[in-house]
Order: sequence, then structure tokens, then C-alpha cells
Amino acid sequence: MTHTPGPWKVMGEDVVLMRDEREVVAWVGDIDGQMTDNAHLIAAAPDMLRALEAVYGESEESDYLTQAQIQVMCRSAIQKARGEE
Repeated sequence: MTHTPGPWKVMGEDVVLMRDEREVVAWVGDIDGQMTDNAHLIAAAPDMLRALEAVYGESEESDYLTQAQIQVMCRSAIQKARGEE
């Protein structure tokens, strides 16, 4: 699978950008006033994928992570998706 590598972050009110703030990943339009929430969910996608791969042992780092570390990854991805991070 190829996609724009993370981390992604929400910039302004309607744009999700990569970490270097020069390459746009997506513009998020407003749907029923949920634009910012949708942007946070999209920005968390790479983190959620990484956490799920760790949970299911489908990444190289899975062999080196403890259950506690995987839980921290999952919690962090959830917080980012909720816009709490």
C-alpha cells in the first residue's frame, strides 16, 4: 500500500497537511459543520493504521512492542482522531 506518509496534521480550518507543511494531503470541505472533526479523523488515519498493524502483528515493529506500548499507540491515535492531541 502506498499513501502519503504521516504524520499528518490539521492546519487552519480546512486543510490537512503533511508534517513539513508544504505538501497538501487533502482539503476538507464543510459538511453540516463537521469540517474540523472530519479533518482530525483524516489526519489520524496513518496513526490508526500503524496501531492496527501493531495489534495484529502485521508490521516489523510489532515484534518489539509490548502490549502497553501498543495500547499507548492506540490511545494516541484515538486522541488525534478526536482532535484532543
